[in-house]
Amino acid sequence: MLFGDDAEAVVEAIGRCGPKVHIAARRTADAAACPAYGAMSSRVHDVYLRHPADMALAGLPVQLVLRVRRFVGSPARVAACSCRTFAEQIRGLTFW
Repeated sequence: MLFGDDAEAVVEAIGRCGPKVHIAARRTADAAACPAYGAMSSRVHDVYLRHPADMALAGLPVQLVLRVRRFVGSPARVAACSCRTFAEQIRGLTFW
């Protein structure tokens, strides 16, 4: 329900952090598509935390913390692609 139709996303933890509900989540897919040309990459370059705009759940503020991977682009597959790295996205939640 939280991630819409993206079955490749999972909630890792839910808890209270002061007055907020804290939800930790990540994508589970092995690869991600380059946003410019759609070429798939499975080479992870980096991982970082992302905090999409806060939401509310049952009247309590919610902080969603996504663990996001950066992938190495594949210019060899698509000659016109200039993406060296790109971040994975969750359909319906994050986007370019």
